[in-house]
Amino acid sequence: MRLSSELIITLLPILALTPSSAAHRAKRGCKASQSSTNDMGANNLFAEVPVSSAYTDVAGLAVVQTSDVPSLTDKVIGPTDSPVSTTNDDRPASTVPGLSDNAMTSDGATETTSAVSLTDVASPSITVTCSETTNGSSNTGNTSGKAGVGWPVQEVDAAPVAQFFASGSTVSWWFNWNKIWNQGVMTSDGVSVDGEFLPMIFGPTYLNNQDTFQEGFTELMGYNEPDLKSTTGVSVYLEPAQAAETWKTQIIKIRQQYPDIKVHSPVMASNKTWLLEFFKSICPDDSASDGWGECQYKPDYVSAHMYTTDIEYFKGTLAGFQKDFGLPLVLSEFACYKFGEEPHPSLEEVSIFMQSTMEWLDQQDWVVKYAWFGNARNSEYLFGVYETNRLMDTSGVLTDLGKQYMNGGRPIS
Repeated sequence: MRLSSELIITLLPILALTPSSAAHRAKRGCKASQSSTNDMGANNLFAEVPVSSAYTDVAGLAVVQTSDVPSLTDKVIGPTDSPVSTTNDDRPASTVPGLSDNAMTSDGATETTSAVSLTDVASPSITVTCSETTNGSSNTGNTSGKAGVGWPVQEVDAAPVAQFFASGSTVSWWFNWNKIWNQGVMTSDGVSVDGEFLPMIFGPTYLNNQDTFQEGFTELMGYNEPDLKSTTGVSVYLEPAQAAETWKTQIIKIRQQYPDIKVHSPVMASNKTWLLEFFKSICPDDSASDGWGECQYKPDYVSAHMYTTDIEYFKGTLAGFQKDFGLPLVLSEFACYKFGEEPHPSLEEVSIFMQSTMEWLDQQDWVVKYAWFGNARNSEYLFGVYETNRLMDTSGVLTDLGKQYMNGGRPIS
């Protein structure tokens, strides 16, 4: 989530800190209707906002510790690569085959008629009886939609996230930046979550730690921001070639043991050049133009994060990014927020942004999954993203925006 000039397709996932502290995070801002001229170089995809190296303890939450799993996580703002503008309002033109001009220039408006009623979503305090599961989750939930949610492991209790998978919800999957959720990482007694859980290999050493993968998983999220050099303990930096060598060994092992799963690429903090070099290192004889051919080391999906307030910029930048890598896209974090800028987006602006972007994402065949960022009770775990992006309030009750997200992006009337 780093921003610089315009909205950023900031490739950035949540990063973990040392067990005793959390890196203090710089605030990000964004308004759903503003854009500015990009002044970054042609090889850059993202820009940066400085990250504070100061540590701040997070009080009032129990510490969850498993092998090599940090007790606290943080999002970091990366150092380089801001989207290159191809128009005077900083919106890259789409060149993805099959993406129509209308898709790139439409205002993304959708009808506001409510498809389902979500006003009676169960309280997070309600205990749900577990049923037969294949993924630590009930078999009865929605499994067809693209929408998902992240639920920070620091929230400790898994019960609140279950609300997103109520009957009629279009939300189908979730993650917590770890390999598991109900096997010692989060409190889960009596909790059934009717959505698919996607594990993540937070860093190269996490594959072989003592924690097992969530039973029944079908997709695996890749390294978390290995491009980030940090003194705060929030990332495990690797040079692209170094990461590629580790990846090649690990992806072969993973596919031998789990031949049917889909693997996501490493997620960048900010540096698209890093990821391009990584792909060239693992598949030197292939290219994005043919989806990296038959290369045995290529991931199945490329993953990104994006924080911006400009809807058209959002569309064009994601389309351009997907074209650069030639693989289906997972947008594992996005929100209506522009780092380092005020005034912050209003509830109305965020609602309009969500409706338009979700409709567009659902229309793109090359978008596999997406997840809104802003799902936590404790404001610490919004990591600077403004409160109007909240899907859940501080008491664990779904906000109107949370209900809108469950309703396929359409506001609840």
